[in-house]
Amino acid sequence: MTNLIKIGLCFFFLSQTYEYNFNRRLTYEVTDLKNQQNKRIITYLINEQDNSYNAFQNNILSNQNEITFVDQNGIYWKGQIKTEDLNKPKISLEKEQMTNYSNPYKYQVDNYDFIELKDTVLNEKVCKRFMLKSNDAEREKKKKLGTEIYVIDTSSNMKPMLTFVTAYEIWKKRKNLPNGLIMEKYFFNAKHEMITKEKLKSSENIKLTFSISSE
Repeated sequence: MTNLIKIGLCFFFLSQTYEYNFNRRLTYEVTDLKNQQNKRIITYLINEQDNSYNAFQNNILSNQNEITFVDQNGIYWKGQIKTEDLNKPKISLEKEQMTNYSNPYKYQVDNYDFIELKDTVLNEKVCKRFMLKSNDAEREKKKKLGTEIYVIDTSSNMKPMLTFVTAYEIWKKRKNLPNGLIMEKYFFNAKHEMITKEKLKSSENIKLTFSISSE
């Protein structure tokens, strides 16, 4: 009987249900400047006050979406969800699609940093600009490392959505990127050529919860 109780307690602690609340949907237009100006739309589901997780929504059919969900604290989920289900207040994600997640580039945190640039005006609004780049000029040149620039509307009090996991870890450690809505993002290669550009197309309030059971 004692052994059965121990086994029961073990299963109790191992089984857990994770819930993630999303209150905003952001849609960006991504332009591939090195590939004949090709454009595509990407959509993110986020929580304005918790940027440790987000979901990427890719429409593959008129009624079907591929969802990639990442919790920086250790959970990764990828699967398909019907478009009509994304309008429901709560979605239970299949546990079979859940895997453990670990950032393989966490060790790079001390090799990069955010650098504040001059403000810019976008849509008649003053926005902050920050560059993410290597803090080792010699290594940057040797490895031919690129840079990312973020244009941020700081009038919006939301934690920055950082889908690049190393950028998130740097922000988490140093908190040297301000709260706000990322309006545009650019990636430059080592030759200082702009490779991709992301531009915010729409932002809407939502009320959606993902539930994942580890049972």
